[in-house]
Amino acid sequence: MKLIVAGATGFVGSEVLYAALQHPSVTSVVSLSRRPVLDPRVVNHAKWESILLEDFEHYPSDAIARMQGAVGCIWAIGGLANRFSNYETLHKANVVYPVTAARKFAETLASNLGPEHRFRFVYTSGALAERDQQKQLWTMRDSRLVKGEAELSLLDIANSKTDSFEMLIARPGFVLGKGDVKSYLLGFTGQTRTILVHDLASILVDMAVHGAEVIGGQDTADNLTLVNRAKELRESR
Repeated sequence: MKLIVAGATGFVGSEVLYAALQHPSVTSVVSLSRRPVLDPRVVNHAKWESILLEDFEHYPSDAIARMQGAVGCIWAIGGLANRFSNYETLHKANVVYPVTAARKFAETLASNLGPEHRFRFVYTSGALAERDQQKQLWTMRDSRLVKGEAELSLLDIANSKTDSFEMLIARPGFVLGKGDVKSYLLGFTGQTRTILVHDLASILVDMAVHGAEVIGGQDTADNLTLVNRAKELRESR
């Protein structure tokens, strides 16, 4: 099984790349990033291939050729509004880039897999993503709305290509690093609000490999679902 990992030098994406390379069902991984991957766990791995892209709105023909045969993509590019200098760059990273990629992969990769396979696009969203673009929001408005807009557009692509393209959405809460000593916290409705980055990475790969069945048969997994699946994966090892 060949997978694509987009955003392979980021906080979440770097862990996803490592987790994908460790998965026994994954035979090869193509990473997409602007900067070279320098992770010593990855750089000499036999299953890894790197593609550097200057612009995530355009995919050269040689890059598409190198991604042929991939059956899924884990998208880990984006972030909260406070990481971006203005709304335009926030919207581009969180909406334009993933939607452009999904459309391109649906046209050029999914169509070549044959009738027995559907290309899986796993999108890393956020716990508070809001799909109702007219809703009045008093906290993290721009961050929540761009994630919701991306989800809607990505699901539209999948709904227009149900025979060849599948969309899965992960909505993690606060993602904690390996050295973070914070304990798990309870959220506004009693749901767990945090998840460890290596747990999230393993679940995203799990979703790309096995599909919606690992998140209860739905297309969207909230943070509690992700945390519970992480526990199942740890206990099965």
